[in-house]
Amino acid sequence: MACTNNFGKRVLERPTGIAVSKDGIIYVADCASNTIEVFWHNYSHMHSIEVKGKGILTHLALNQSEDRIIVADEKTSVIKIIDLNRGKIVNFIDTRISQAPATPFGVALDDEDNIYVSVTFDPSKLTKRNETARNVRRKGAVVTYNSDGYFLGTIGEKELINPRGICYINDDYDSPQLLVVEGGDYESQFSCVKVFRL
Repeated sequence: MACTNNFGKRVLERPTGIAVSKDGIIYVADCASNTIEVFWHNYSHMHSIEVKGKGILTHLALNQSEDRIIVADEKTSVIKIIDLNRGKIVNFIDTRISQAPATPFGVALDDEDNIYVSVTFDPSKLTKRNETARNVRRKGAVVTYNSDGYFLGTIGEKELINPRGICYINDDYDSPQLLVVEGGDYESQFSCVKVFRL
C-alpha cells in the first residue's frame, strides 16, 4: 500500500504519540515543543495544547468520554492528565516501582479508564547489587492506576525487558488482554510483543 496523505509538516517538530477520537479528531504529542497538537478529521490544524514543564512527551491515550488525554512524560517520569475542555493539566502521576522513579513510555486505558503505563526503571535503586548500565536500562514493568491516579499494582515486573508500546484489547470472545512491545531499543537482542491476560 502507498501513503495517501500526510499532514502537520508546518506544525510538528518531533511528533511521538498519537490518538484519534471517535469523531476523527487527531491528537499528536510533540516532544520538541512540549505540546499536544490537535487536528480536524480533514487533517487541518485546529489548535495546540501547551503542556507545562520541561518534559519529553511520548505516548498518549484518550479516556472513554474523550474529555481527557493521558500522556507519558519520559523526562520527568510522570503521567500527565489533561482536561480537554479546559486545555490544561489536572493531575500528575509519578511513575514509580517500589518508590524508585520509573521512566514511562506507552500508555493505554481499559473500559473503566484504568491507566496502564509501560515503564523502565533502575534496579540499582531497588537493590544493593551493582549492575552495568546495559542491564539497568533493560528492566521494565507495567504500572496500573485508576482514572484518578491511585496506584493499583504492577504487571510483568519479572517478565518484561525494556517495554515500550502498549495496547489494551477487550472483545466479546476472550478475557481482556494487555499487549506490550518489548525490546524497543537498539541494544535488545530479543524483540517481541508479550501478552498478559487481565
